[in-house]
Amino acid sequence: MISMTNPTHSNSYSLYSPGVVGNTGTSNRVYVIDENKPVMNIVSLLLEQAGFVVRVYRSSIAFEEEFADLPSGVVFTDQVMSPVDANDACSKVLLRPDHFRVIVVLAYPNTKLTVAAMKFGAVTVLEKPFERQELIGAVKEGFRQLQEIQASRNVDPAATPANLALMNSLTLREREIIELVYDGHTNKAISLRLGIHCKTVEKHRSNVMKKLGVSSLAELIRLLTVREPTGR
Repeated sequence: MISMTNPTHSNSYSLYSPGVVGNTGTSNRVYVIDENKPVMNIVSLLLEQAGFVVRVYRSSIAFEEEFADLPSGVVFTDQVMSPVDANDACSKVLLRPDHFRVIVVLAYPNTKLTVAAMKFGAVTVLEKPFERQELIGAVKEGFRQLQEIQASRNVDPAATPANLALMNSLTLREREIIELVYDGHTNKAISLRLGIHCKTVEKHRSNVMKKLGVSSLAELIRLLTVREPTGR
């Protein structure tokens, strides 16, 4: 897992103000927004080592001040920031879906925040501490989505017709549970609401994930969001 200690950075630029790292270009730019200096430092280093051009911001306000003039890229942002939270940044990014994609990072598991971020259109939600492969994979997926949107505006693979058709394979109980998950309820809240054991809720959620071919809550919410106009 990624350590949150402050690594030695090979480039001499301030982490307290926006800076560009690596080679110039617009096809691999990542905008890192995080108030936590050690986290921002190591995320920037890992992304730079992977060949991305990194621009860092200590707040979402600083990002928003430059937002309109920034080249296309992927935004990596902390979900809980002050005085403006990441969902505000997400909403602005989504006004230009063919220009930016956003990855949200959480300090701890939070179903409501994950659901909210995915409904806003985030690429995915990462939870600290996360693996280097998760970070790089999420950023690559963000660029893949950008390229796909710019080329043909196709839907994300997690929401393909085949996956959507699999919704019909769910039992009534499974449908009931994932609708509650989509509305932001935790497993415990669902168990109390339906009068069933929390372990039963977890089992149903696991079965749903397998049936729909998704591997994370973020992917599940993205699939349900695409389905929503005709499925609810």
